[in-house]
Amino acid sequence: MQDYSGIKLVAGQLEADVFLPCPENGFYKGSRFDWSGMADQIKWNGHTFLCLSAVTADMDFRACGTAEELCMGIAGTPGPLGYDQTKIGDGFVKPGVGILRKDSADD
Repeated sequence: MQDYSGIKLVAGQLEADVFLPCPENGFYKGSRFDWSGMADQIKWNGHTFLCLSAVTADMDFRACGTAEELCMGIAGTPGPLGYDQTKIGDGFVKPGVGILRKDSADD
């Protein structure tokens, strides 16, 4: 987070490192996602959520936090919880999206 404008928010056991929306030194400058939704890392009660995974500095398209949901299951990131066990035709939950139906084994 040191190379980009950001802030650490702390409330009890909850800590969030959030990138600030900044046209000069912001982490995300694209138009697909809201600039204010980019979180580097969130920790609560000793557990880490939302951490940078498949994002590198040389990528033209970088997203993190809840926007990184779109990367689930690609570039070595884990897929949605329970997806591999879901039978074709049944539903699985994709965070930030909802319940989706698995149409084929290649999804």
